[in-house]
Amino acid sequence: MTAPQEHTALPMTTEQAVVPGRETYGEPKKIAAIEFERDGDRVSANATRMGTTYLGVRGALGRSLPARAFTEYAYCYKAMPSCEKGRDFDADPLLVRLAWRHRHAAVHAVDDGEVILRESHFDPVVDLPVRRLVRMEYEEGLTESNGTVLRSVPGAWLLPFLHQRYDDPSAEGIEMAE
Repeated sequence: MTAPQEHTALPMTTEQAVVPGRETYGEPKKIAAIEFERDGDRVSANATRMGTTYLGVRGALGRSLPARAFTEYAYCYKAMPSCEKGRDFDADPLLVRLAWRHRHAAVHAVDDGEVILRESHFDPVVDLPVRRLVRMEYEEGLTESNGTVLRSVPGAWLLPFLHQRYDDPSAEGIEMAE
């Protein structure tokens, strides 16, 4: 079992992958163009959203590691913005604990790994402090997930951050061309 984590970015390539996770569990999934390359033992991947490649990883496949199964926990807020003027949410947001059950059939250490975080108005991962890379791994397998509502929280706690979920450029002071 791994420690609970807060995921800032969960890029997905299709609406079919985004909608169930976002609406059922409150996961911060967003549609992105994801590029993955493997050239011999070199691997790299990039995520691009709204014209910005904001997230990348690269390295060299190293030693093979044993297949494994484990559960990872994460926490999300499930919120339904209100359709009524003057109300922020239809009801108080819910704090959800996710349980992701991973089964990895192929695992490799990644040597000389690098994480690249770039500036993006819509995905502020560049502000995450990366002091050192502890380990990087390449994995192939399956993940199943479920969630548990832990409690409701006051809408005021989530409201300052809700624009990030829906890519509201006006909250970032950005004027979009018509």
